[in-house]
Amino acid sequence: KMDDSKRPINLEMIVSKNCSHEGSNKSLEDSVLRLKRIWLDKMGISQIDNLEMLGNISHIYLDYNSISTIENLETVGPSLQHLSLRGNKITDIGGGLVCLSKLMSLDLSENKISAITSKQFPPSITFLNMLDNPVIDNDDFNEESFLEEFPEMKVYNKKMLNDGEEDDDEKDKEEDESEIDCLQDLTRQLKQTSKRTSICY
Repeated sequence: KMDDSKRPINLEMIVSKNCSHEGSNKSLEDSVLRLKRIWLDKMGISQIDNLEMLGNISHIYLDYNSISTIENLETVGPSLQHLSLRGNKITDIGGGLVCLSKLMSLDLSENKISAITSKQFPPSITFLNMLDNPVIDNDDFNEESFLEEFPEMKVYNKKMLNDGEEDDDEKDKEEDESEIDCLQDLTRQLKQTSKRTSICY
């Protein structure tokens, strides 16, 4: 039985925030399947669910909702590259992220996470934001040991990690800077996106 207190993601939420297309349920479902990025910030969502309606999705923004558990991400595991859960009610990451084999960028800032281990994150992670979580000030958390488990990590808590190589290609540097900007300006991006909706074809 579904818990009445839960407010999961549904088709109407996705359409209202990301599509300007109107039509039958079938045409809306087809439109949602073609989306590559979805914004579902500030929608009162308390449960990650029903993601099987999404197709080859690469970016999901679920900022400032009431989500406490990272779950039900298996159906987007093969394609998801960026996940933002900033400003939710997550206390424990659990094992909900390990199915995201392509995940590169993860924003878990402004939650209530008090402890983390490297095994809770997919090894593909290169950009991670854990700012404004209790774990950052936890004396038991060894940040250096944690980061050693992610040799491909480029940006951690908005800080560029020095990999010791000074002769990186300019292209790589530009890509790094682009991703840093993405993390730092996420709130501004979401505000702009809220003012205009993406068109579903």
